[in-house]
Amino acid sequence: MEYGIFESSKWCISKKVKSYYPSLYLNMGTSYESLGNYTEAKKYYDLAFEKIPDLPTDKDNESYSKGVRESILERRNRLEGKIH
Repeated sequence: MEYGIFESSKWCISKKVKSYYPSLYLNMGTSYESLGNYTEAKKYYDLAFEKIPDLPTDKDNESYSKGVRESILERRNRLEGKIH
């Protein structure tokens, strides 16, 4: 029985951690962009974009998820003109 509880809690923790990946990748992209390394910035913005489905969907995190999602989309679009 303890094994089931452990596995269940491990899944919850894993899901919670994954929900922060979009924000983490967004911040990495922002850092690279501020250094003028647009290629690396795009790489991290693209990773953030791929992880959008992992953002929290509960009511308590609605505004957080919306802000991260919008920032990812805006920054990816902005970089399109800077990378040839």
